[in-house]
Amino acid sequence: MLILIGCSKVIPESNTNNITEFILPSDQFAFFEHTDFRIQYPVSFETLKQNQLETKFSNDAQVAFVSNLKSAFFTSNIVVEKIKVAPNLTSTLFAESIIENNKKQLNTYTELDRKTVTSFVNGSPVTTILIRFTARLELSSDLVEYVQTYLTDGTNGYVATAAYDPVDPNLEAEKLIDSLKTFILK
Repeated sequence: MLILIGCSKVIPESNTNNITEFILPSDQFAFFEHTDFRIQYPVSFETLKQNQLETKFSNDAQVAFVSNLKSAFFTSNIVVEKIKVAPNLTSTLFAESIIENNKKQLNTYTELDRKTVTSFVNGSPVTTILIRFTARLELSSDLVEYVQTYLTDGTNGYVATAAYDPVDPNLEAEKLIDSLKTFILK
């Protein structure tokens, strides 16, 4: 099971005047509306809802988007997981705990990039982390590149993860990263 964490905090009211949700072009990205969240994903990806996920993803997965370009060793995907957390745990503490867990559980974990980004929880802007790293699920497996972002609301933590083969010639990494930037909680 892959669990990742991120952080968020409310942006002061004086800084929220010009902040708007990140929306991608509808000719390249579709919206997925869930009771708890919304995300855009590449239109060429297949949507797998919770009852279709089987054992390919963790039991916490709410939805997965899978590329129609199948790779020999790994197919690009985006997964949104919902994890129970302590009441009102900040996104920052949630993020740090998931990142530490990933460092311990994943082989050859290497952080590549970490950015602070703005997202929305219940219509209010929050800052959170967008992190990019490489890792192997097992020492003998191929290297996979991951991008994750994190949000919390009440007793629920959400992790949106994009995963892909970093040497795939058909790689659409920028589209996957852009998809994660659209992740919001309702």
